[in-house]
Amino acid sequence: MSVETMALTQLGMEDLLRWVDLHRLVWQSLQDREALLARRLGQRDAAQTAQWSQAQVHLVRRAGQIAAICYSFHRVIALGSTQRTVLALAGVSTHPDWRRQGLGATVVRAAWARVAAPVTVCLFQTDVPAWYERLGARCIDNRIANSIGDGRAFWSSHAMIFPSAGPWTSDPIDLLGPGW
Repeated sequence: MSVETMALTQLGMEDLLRWVDLHRLVWQSLQDREALLARRLGQRDAAQTAQWSQAQVHLVRRAGQIAAICYSFHRVIALGSTQRTVLALAGVSTHPDWRRQGLGATVVRAAWARVAAPVTVCLFQTDVPAWYERLGARCIDNRIANSIGDGRAFWSSHAMIFPSAGPWTSDPIDLLGPGW
């Protein structure tokens, strides 16, 4: 099974539109296509521009369509009184026609391949923790906030890290910006 990994900025407009449509289908998003596309292409402050410039998209195609996709990027957070760069995992989506074939796990593992010194942990949120636990992640109970005030912190019911054996503290997490 071949995973395509590319810089987010290299994703062509046709694939960007397919991604937006898949996001709307999987997450039953109430946002219209144009609003989601604007979020992917919109104006960003300097920190967001830096984040998106090094973001990677990981995808698998079937029958010429995007069957599964996610993206990952480095993000500076505060863990207690220490700033730390983590790998952020977001937008994990598998088309309903291609589920139960390991495609979601494949793109997530491709993203997690970016966990290497000095970025030694991936931080993300989910409502399906058991699925990620089978892949080697674990739930954390840290309090999570966004002190910048320009968006919500995490909104899903579970925060997780990968790898599960990685060093982690119970200190509060400040995302230093909106959640992902």
